[in-house]
Amino acid sequence: EKLVEFLNARTGLDVHYSRAAEYAVSLTDASFESVAYDTSKDVLVQFYAPWCGHCKRLAPEYERVARAFRHEDTVVVARYDADGHKKYSATHGVTGYPTIKLFPRGSGEHGGSTEASLSSNSELYSGPRDAPSLVSFLNDRAGTWRDEEGMLIPGAGVIADLRPIIAKLMRGGEEAAVPAQIPSANGGMTDMKSFSAFELEATLVVGRLPENQLPQGSYYMRVLNRVKTYGPSWVTVEDERLSRLIASGAKISNAKLTELAIRRHILQDFLSAANDPIPGTNQAAG
Repeated sequence: EKLVEFLNARTGLDVHYSRAAEYAVSLTDASFESVAYDTSKDVLVQFYAPWCGHCKRLAPEYERVARAFRHEDTVVVARYDADGHKKYSATHGVTGYPTIKLFPRGSGEHGGSTEASLSSNSELYSGPRDAPSLVSFLNDRAGTWRDEEGMLIPGAGVIADLRPIIAKLMRGGEEAAVPAQIPSANGGMTDMKSFSAFELEATLVVGRLPENQLPQGSYYMRVLNRVKTYGPSWVTVEDERLSRLIASGAKISNAKLTELAIRRHILQDFLSAANDPIPGTNQAAG
């Protein structure tokens, strides 16, 4: 940029310098709390100093991480100049650069939202300082499925523990209804209800999922109930419908496109499960 300004001054030209897009959010003392302490997002913060050699080497890798998560509404990748803005480096015990900390979603909701509680709920990243490692760390903590280029990894959203259940369902198995109570959201038990064996098994699996996988678990249950009502062919029809919608060029937000892609992965899990080997045999179904 300074070179362009120098040449313009010497030659009389008016050449404009275009900065590369920056995806990491730059924090100051004024903006730190509103971003890092946002309880609806997982926020990764790099505390750095402009003069730090290790920070300079990390900078392009960290920017790759920020770009990879640019379409995730619940993930923020940010950086804080801890040399120019010292308040929050002291609050969070930063003594060396770079220091990378994760402020997990909901971290201000447990034990209050004081700086002390938020600091104790944050997680110090101690892994390798490269984009693949940082992306893997964020995927694991935030329940996302991005690769270093920001694309969804194959099988994003698929829940392996549900595979045996949906395989039986897609093979056309029918099982009698079972009266049962299941754990409720408040820690108690639901009223007695009649479940199909498939539904009961799947409900118990989904009930054990971590919070960040509950949207996918809920969609599995929705598809399971559609298959029970309309038959396995519904899955193919719905997969084709979503495929057309994604390819239509309609104005759809990036977050919605991600959701639709994950739903297609789940539908394809149902379709491929129909060909899984039948337990106790060496033969595939069908």
